[in-house]
Amino acid sequence: MLGQREYTIPKRGDLASDGITVLNGIAKTKKIGVKYKTTDTEYTQVNLRNTDVLALDLLSYDETTTQFYVLSDNSWFLYPTPTESVVGGLIIYGITYPKKLIISDEETLPDQFAKAILLYVASKWYSSQRLFNEGTMFMNEFTAECNRVAVSLSGRVQSPKQVTFPSFRMYK
Repeated sequence: MLGQREYTIPKRGDLASDGITVLNGIAKTKKIGVKYKTTDTEYTQVNLRNTDVLALDLLSYDETTTQFYVLSDNSWFLYPTPTESVVGGLIIYGITYPKKLIISDEETLPDQFAKAILLYVASKWYSSQRLFNEGTMFMNEFTAECNRVAVSLSGRVQSPKQVTFPSFRMYK
């Protein structure tokens, strides 16, 4: 990291439809964490800046006290440039593209989610046998199971938070 400003976005060859082209492995960078000094115990959050709104040339921000990064030419550029070599001093928070599955891949889906696949297959089989009522029934169950799986994978609170507002009756 010592004196290194540019960090190349990792590439993946399995994302292109032709199997040859190499594309970025990260769909979206959310934020970057940096340890600028060997004594740092926490990562400093570094946010994205658009080069169009920066008043000065990028190299003049090398001595700035405000940390930021610029995304350009399939690389992240850190400002200011780190002046110390820190092991594990950079952490990228981003969204990666999922791995494309091929027929020889082992099952990577946890057993608790396999029910959704079985319901979908049952729906398609009944529909192919012209048993459309059963096919529709299994498709509805599949949709409900997908919603359950999505809720369990998201990690978000799905219900609204209860908030009590103050009474404004005195302002009548």
